[in-house]
Amino acid sequence: MSDYFLLEAYVHDLTVGGGLAESGSPSPLALAFQFLDYPILLSYAKQDSPWSAEDVVQFSSGKSCILQEDLEELQYVLQKVLIVAMHLGLR
Repeated sequence: MSDYFLLEAYVHDLTVGGGLAESGSPSPLALAFQFLDYPILLSYAKQDSPWSAEDVVQFSSGKSCILQEDLEELQYVLQKVLIVAMHLGLR
């Protein structure tokens, strides 16, 4: 029997470091979230949020999706699979 689940990802802000912003003019930033084999959710930084090598980029946004999955199978997979989020510099 399949159940429905709601996945929500909200990003308040992101601290940028490691020389990411020193590579020329700043490009828009996005965070990508992928949960298991479901589609990727993208959350974009605010357009008016300038940043430099040590700045905090304001996102104040999120995404959500509804998943349909068997509860026992989902619990098993979540114990075995690493969940990863990544930030993207878009050009």
